[in-house]
Amino acid sequence: MVIDTWVESVASGLFRHRSGHCLSWANPSHPGYPYPELTGLLASLLARWPVDQSRGRELHDVLCDEAAVDGVRRGDVGYAFDTAMALRGVIDQRRLMSCHELGRREAVAAEADPVPHWLDLLLRAVETRTATTPAESLSPGTRWSLSFGAHQAKISAALVAALRAGVSGGPDAVGRTWAALNQLEERTLGLQATDGRFRIHTASPLTYAHAHCYAVEGLLMMSELKDGSAVRDDARTDAIERAVAWLASVQAEDGSVQAWYDGARTSGPVRTDATAQSVRLFRLVDSGAYADEVDRGQAFLRQVASSHGVPYEPGSADLASWSTIFAIQALAPDGHRACPTRATDLV
Repeated sequence: MVIDTWVESVASGLFRHRSGHCLSWANPSHPGYPYPELTGLLASLLARWPVDQSRGRELHDVLCDEAAVDGVRRGDVGYAFDTAMALRGVIDQRRLMSCHELGRREAVAAEADPVPHWLDLLLRAVETRTATTPAESLSPGTRWSLSFGAHQAKISAALVAALRAGVSGGPDAVGRTWAALNQLEERTLGLQATDGRFRIHTASPLTYAHAHCYAVEGLLMMSELKDGSAVRDDARTDAIERAVAWLASVQAEDGSVQAWYDGARTSGPVRTDATAQSVRLFRLVDSGAYADEVDRGQAFLRQVASSHGVPYEPGSADLASWSTIFAIQALAPDGHRACPTRATDLV
């Protein structure tokens, strides 16, 4: 099965930087760079499918070495989103550790443990709508990843994991975490256009499909925790259903999803990350109603993939780690341990 090979690839040296981090992409002639956000995603995947527990522990340890005061950094910038993915990966890996092993690790590095600090940073980021450190001023031209926009809804993945694990991020951490989830939900719903798509942030009319999918994933994760069942409140349910229907409306005949939408038409290159995310959402929200969209999306991913992973764009020699991780879950057959059956299974 191709996804078994892909898991071995992302967990192996092909996508491994010498620091232990996951690489942004794999290509011997065009090497990627260490990417802590993706290290967190991979740690979460391997916690759900522990084919290589030693690699999972290595990912945990290298993430815990990220000691920057402003969270997980890319270059000179600290990112709330990246910090959230790292925090979730560490929490997920700790679920697999024995009490003895976890106690030994915590005793050695209790004072340096970044988990409580990261949680506090995320809560402050949500409270102040701060996406990066230093912060970017918001304008119509602000890049989606530098804004506190639709994609930040997926911070809920870390907040849900922290609540379930009993992680403390300072005084009244539990109350602040619930408040942050409510704030994320309200702000995300406020970014939804009448056609169901999520705009990248409040200053822009544009939709970036990858960020749109993160918004839907985040809302689904909030729903799972807030309701404790498959029943969601009307506003959130309606928003999720319209958002997934919009994804179906912009899916191309070949199953792919383009990067951008301006309110009238799609544009930009085809993106495998958004395509794989769309397939995951179609399957999770209503696999019967979206069976055709799932089939076409899966066929496209298989067509553009290699034996070791999925490129960011068709024809690229760079195998994108995040696209590959998403595609593993998108292509996993029903009943397979890599197939998400609930929102918090999504990595």
